[in-house]
Amino acid sequence: MPSTPLEHIQNFSTNFSGVSYRVVSPKTVAEVCEIVKEARERKEQVHVVSKAHSYNDVFFTPQRLISLEHFKHISFNKLDKRVSCGAGVTIDELSAYLDRQGFTLPFAGSYGGQTVVGALSTGTHGYYRGGGGLGECVQKVSLVDGLGKAQMVSDEKELSAFRCNLGTLGIITQIEMEVQEKDVVRYQIVSLGIKEFFGRYKELVAIHDHVRFVISPFSEKIVMAVLIDHIASAKCPLTKGAAYLSDRDFPTLLLNLSRWVFKRKIVHGIVKLVQSISSVAIDITVPFSSYIFTRNGVVAQNIFLSQLLHAVFNDPDCLNMSLAIDPSELEGFYDVFFEHRDRYPQLTDANFSMRYMGGSDKVLLGTNYLKDVIVVDVQVSKKNPCSLPFLNELEEKAVSRFRARPHWGKVFFSEKNTMEKVWPRESIQLFKKVKKKYDPDCLFTNPYTVRVLGI
Repeated sequence: MPSTPLEHIQNFSTNFSGVSYRVVSPKTVAEVCEIVKEARERKEQVHVVSKAHSYNDVFFTPQRLISLEHFKHISFNKLDKRVSCGAGVTIDELSAYLDRQGFTLPFAGSYGGQTVVGALSTGTHGYYRGGGGLGECVQKVSLVDGLGKAQMVSDEKELSAFRCNLGTLGIITQIEMEVQEKDVVRYQIVSLGIKEFFGRYKELVAIHDHVRFVISPFSEKIVMAVLIDHIASAKCPLTKGAAYLSDRDFPTLLLNLSRWVFKRKIVHGIVKLVQSISSVAIDITVPFSSYIFTRNGVVAQNIFLSQLLHAVFNDPDCLNMSLAIDPSELEGFYDVFFEHRDRYPQLTDANFSMRYMGGSDKVLLGTNYLKDVIVVDVQVSKKNPCSLPFLNELEEKAVSRFRARPHWGKVFFSEKNTMEKVWPRESIQLFKKVKKKYDPDCLFTNPYTVRVLGI
């Protein structure tokens, strides 16, 4: 066993914790190779911990954990529109770098603090009519395999496994991604009554480039549709004063007071009335950037108030479960969710938003593999003891009734037998074949991968 002391490890949402040997931080690929070789000799498992930005134990092993925080290099080939970045680079850091070059990721998740490699490894995605999984952009992967050898993967079939790899195929040290030039988009937020929403959502996802739906925190009968469309920059001038939302720290007293105010019935009633009268909340033209996703949108005015409202209704101290369902099943899921929530009066604040992803064959374990999906993102209070039972029962219903695919990095309870039913058999088989090639001794296996895939 290594002589390093034990260390208490937990994920960012603090709903999982464990004890492992102290995290080590190699600075070169050669050092990573040596760590893997030594672990192989000792028959110990190895896993990369990154930012631990998950709602489960996907990142954890009780044996050797390593951090690639020193792998911060970024290089860019404008001609090929390819960017290479080390495993320690975060989405925010890559986005800022590309922004200065006039380029952007085509889609991203809603949080920029994750490492790019860590995010794609667990299936992080945005929303796009032609796909949306961050891993879909990956064209090459550099890694250290289970024998302690540095390798580079560019074969498309093998890449389809590495694009969402759960950290179990090897230690990825660098990736190369395809990016796009920044252009201009029309950014709209439209308020829809629930009947109109169910009558129009299929049309909206068919005609708009990026579509997200948010159920109003003031009424489950009102849905805010976020519609983003790429346009020729010469067609429309940019909206003056528009700005990306950003997370900012507000005084605790101000946040608590604001939350108290917005939970009053009279305030709910006023806002609900305003939303029902006004159908268009925002219609602006802005530069397209991955900040649209990682900063949760754009505002045209009242930036301080918008950021305050964002902080009030997007409590980071929550549990998140994502389920990918067929678009035709959305109304059924809506009914199941609120019928189920009504049985938990302690969870009146539980809600969900929706993102549309077009089907893709690029990521074997992608929630949109070979099918169009709407991903429902369920949020519940982490402090409420009813939250986990609620999520467990909701997932069981969604999987059995709608064949929902859980998100690998979020809260979920399904294990191997269930996961193999909701993904195509050939995708799981090919993933395991790649695993056998690059990790023949299961050095990168951990309790999570055994539980959900049996490898």
